[in-house]
Amino acid sequence: MFAGRAYRIQPATQGPLAKSQLVSLNDEDAVKKIPFQARTATGDVFDISFPLHAETADSVRVTQIVSLVLETIDKDIAVMGQTANGDVLQAVAMALAVRARMIHGANEQVNTLTKALVADALTAASDAERQSPPVGHA
Repeated sequence: MFAGRAYRIQPATQGPLAKSQLVSLNDEDAVKKIPFQARTATGDVFDISFPLHAETADSVRVTQIVSLVLETIDKDIAVMGQTANGDVLQAVAMALAVRARMIHGANEQVNTLTKALVADALTAASDAERQSPPVGHA
């Protein structure tokens, strides 16, 4: 992990991920995806296609909340100074655990859903290629 790398995430507006996609091997396996373009403070870019859970109620709200969380983290780091990425991940994991516990439902079901959503999102992010800006001297 590299300390001080802030990530900005936004809906992709250009390129191959510019529109929501419906991916399907057959009609029964259709998965809706949200395209995102994440840019780091160092200029790296990731085009990520996040799968949505089949019971997602509002994909626009999902996009807005993800953007809000990441923007808030970026703003805090800009004010408070460099923060270890591990500390940020730990804080986000704790916040997710609190939100999951706030849901009225069987703990085992909520935990299973939360772990599945995180695993799917991590896989989508891992599958995105890092596009780095050119480095060198002119």
